[in-house]
Amino acid sequence: MYPLEDTIVAVSTPPGRGAIGIVRLSGPRAFEIARRVFRPRSAEPTETPAPWPVRRVLLGTFVDPIEGEPIDTGFLVLFQAPRSFTGENLAEFHLHGSPPVLRAAVELLTRLGARPAQPGEFTYRAFVHGKVDLAQAEALNDLIQADALWQARSALRHLEGHLSRTLQVWKEDLIELVARYEAAVDFGEAENIQFFAPGEAERRLDDLIEGLGGLLATYRQGRALREGLRVVIVGKPNAGKSSLFNALLREPRAIVTPLPGTTRDFITERLIVDGLAVELVDTAGVRETPEVVERLGIERTLQRIAEADLILWVLDGSVPLDAEDDAVYAVIRDKTFRAFRNKADLPAAWPPEVFTARYGTPLTGSVSCETGSGVADVMDTIRAAVREVQQTWRDHAVVVTNARHEACLRRARKALRRARYGVRTQAPEPIVLEDLRTALRALDEITGETDVEDILGRIFAQFCIGK
Repeated sequence: MYPLEDTIVAVSTPPGRGAIGIVRLSGPRAFEIARRVFRPRSAEPTETPAPWPVRRVLLGTFVDPIEGEPIDTGFLVLFQAPRSFTGENLAEFHLHGSPPVLRAAVELLTRLGARPAQPGEFTYRAFVHGKVDLAQAEALNDLIQADALWQARSALRHLEGHLSRTLQVWKEDLIELVARYEAAVDFGEAENIQFFAPGEAERRLDDLIEGLGGLLATYRQGRALREGLRVVIVGKPNAGKSSLFNALLREPRAIVTPLPGTTRDFITERLIVDGLAVELVDTAGVRETPEVVERLGIERTLQRIAEADLILWVLDGSVPLDAEDDAVYAVIRDKTFRAFRNKADLPAAWPPEVFTARYGTPLTGSVSCETGSGVADVMDTIRAAVREVQQTWRDHAVVVTNARHEACLRRARKALRRARYGVRTQAPEPIVLEDLRTALRALDEITGETDVEDILGRIFAQFCIGK
């Protein structure tokens, strides 16, 4: 995918000005090129300079050896293969965070034989040289991209290898099953050998299926850790959805008018609640309408409802419940929702008991977006959902956060279920063996032990340059 024989270079700190900027150089010529541009400060020059120490900070000057002009003063740290992030010889120049200085440094190192790194190329080399597996590489990118504390915590746990170690235990058990079935295919009939005790294969497959099922059950909450909790505000037109959206954000983000159907498309804002990212979505009112643009907005609303972790159902408490409210309930009845009666500053057209009798679930609370009354209760409802996600992280040593991992785990479980059915029905060993191999390949795909070039290309292309 990326040529490993090149020495690559890139700025590894974020774009913009700062106190420090780091230029990273990795590959077979990293030390040679670093020696050409860096002049350490030493007490006395010697005819035979001593080797520069590795994994120590050297103070000196970054110099253009062609022009003889200094570019900046700073530090150099050398990491010798294989004890480096990439597993190769790696040099890091810690310079001042001036964009022209960093740009000049990269251009000079390129002229001296390095190649500008592609997005994710440093981490790709770490993966190739066995410093991280693919799941850990993805976690590293998640950690860099995190905009909330719990997102970072979750990524760090995966980076430390918790998921990889769990999978390794299952894979070792699966490899043993594969080995025994291969032996049964090759020698069983001729030698009349018993490769499993009665019920052993089925019991071991049940244990693997149960373990995968338990891990898969964490994905709904795990996805919220990684991507943010999806909270969608729904209701009929003019119920006050946009007013509640603005009240929760504490700013006039959505347009609010007395006219129904003002919101024609969903509006999304991201906020941090108790250290967890929350994606708050204001949607178009759900109703039958001949108006084309509004109908398209409603279709998008239905899509957002399908993806929601929590739905806030806003009802207009100043008018009787009607068929439009029933239409909203029909869409959300199978989802996790909390219902709030809005416009509490106006005379109530129906008591909470009427809502309970009509929809078979209690009203969560009342709110007035006009006065701010009850808005804190709505936020407490969101916080309760946030705590549920956080508790899942606390209760489980490993939580699935990545959609790619979840898809691989599902494929593995499906293949193992087929294998278990084959064992129960005494299917031929080659058929069971193929299902076991399919399950093993699916687990290998998570950690990257199955070398699939298009998967690697998609994953590392998401990284920033310099990482």
